[in-house]
Amino acid sequence: MCPPPLLYVCYTINTIILSLSLRPNVCPVQETAEKQPFTRMVKVCRQSSTDQAWGMHYERRTACYIGYRQVFKHNFKTTYKCCPGWSQLDGEAGCLQHIDECQVHNGGCQHRCVDTRESYYCRCNPGFRLHVDGRTCLAVLSCAVNNGGCEQECVQLSPVHFQCRCRRGYQLTADDKRCRLRNPCAERNGGCMHLCHSDGGQAVCGCHQGFALASDQRSCQDVDECETGKAGCAHSCRNTPGSFSCVCSPGYELGSDSRKCYRIEMEIVNSCESDNGGCSHHCQHGTTGPVCSCNQGYQLGEDLKTCVDLEECEEGTSCCEQDCTNYPGGYECYCRAGYRLNSDGCGCDDVDECLSDNGGCEHTCQNTAGSYQCFCRFGNHLAEDRHSCIPLDRAVEELSSPVVVERPLVHLTLLQDYPQSLERYNDYEEDGFGELRAETTISEKF
Repeated sequence: MCPPPLLYVCYTINTIILSLSLRPNVCPVQETAEKQPFTRMVKVCRQSSTDQAWGMHYERRTACYIGYRQVFKHNFKTTYKCCPGWSQLDGEAGCLQHIDECQVHNGGCQHRCVDTRESYYCRCNPGFRLHVDGRTCLAVLSCAVNNGGCEQECVQLSPVHFQCRCRRGYQLTADDKRCRLRNPCAERNGGCMHLCHSDGGQAVCGCHQGFALASDQRSCQDVDECETGKAGCAHSCRNTPGSFSCVCSPGYELGSDSRKCYRIEMEIVNSCESDNGGCSHHCQHGTTGPVCSCNQGYQLGEDLKTCVDLEECEEGTSCCEQDCTNYPGGYECYCRAGYRLNSDGCGCDDVDECLSDNGGCEHTCQNTAGSYQCFCRFGNHLAEDRHSCIPLDRAVEELSSPVVVERPLVHLTLLQDYPQSLERYNDYEEDGFGELRAETTISEKF
């Protein structure tokens, strides 16, 4: 019981008795103390709904009856609580002014801050969940939650999107989460030239027999068994790509092991008698069979039997100084116009056309390398045939204007002490042939 004359509301919560006096920051609140149900009689009246019969008198009637209805009685009581804006601390009497922690730095919440009467709490936006620290929000689809469900690596692409990735040597399965070992040899043979096998997800290259792995660990190079001595041939050794073959000296034949040589003790048969030993040109019998050779201008093919023509002109092995023409089994040298073939059949000597009938020139002939030129004596110039000579015209045309008039005159130099009209004449230039050129040089005085 609360002692008078002070008015207190006394109530017990979890064995803690809180007393609130009537202060300005304490407000009375009407609350429902209990809710009592009880039954109540009710008179209910309804009009008759009987349908009207055809041709009969109809009178509407009202029927009433007593019904029962359950109602509730509310018993209220007055309690005292802190007024809005004030809060009561647990275990303490009186009310304190309420502080909204969400107003300061959003209460430290990453997303939303919700204020309560005594405190506050953080809440995350849709698609996120609250972290164990009660402040940070994690995306539901986030690498921070169980590594996004990824078996190996999880990459956060955006706040609400992520992607699973696998370490080197692995690839994603169909569920885009688990990883399986990648077969590096499945794509382009792992970059290997010959053989490829997977070792811990890495491509390891190998080579066929007779080859060795190059320094790049991918290419394969031929092993010269003859040079390294691995062949083990009794006589001679011939290397081939990826392998080798043993060759025996004349009078010996190769044994069944393809390495040892045994002396041949049998009747000697001329291997060239049948079909010339298979040779195209010449055949010479040897202890190991026919030995083929070719005529000059030919060489043996890869089968060591067929003779193939040498292309001396194309290969640049001919002796020709100028032009070369190939024909089966040889070639022939030629010289260009103005030259003749030397007695050695290779070089080209210049032909002096002026020695034969003066080269067809009427006056003077001058020989040049591979050609010649005609010249005319003083007072003449070459005709259009470039061989004949025509006398020069000496007519002088007086100039009435500064226009240059060209005439085929000889070179003149005049020195005069008295004024006189000046004349200038030029001979026509003959391109490509030797010809005397005359040009006037006339001046009053130098």
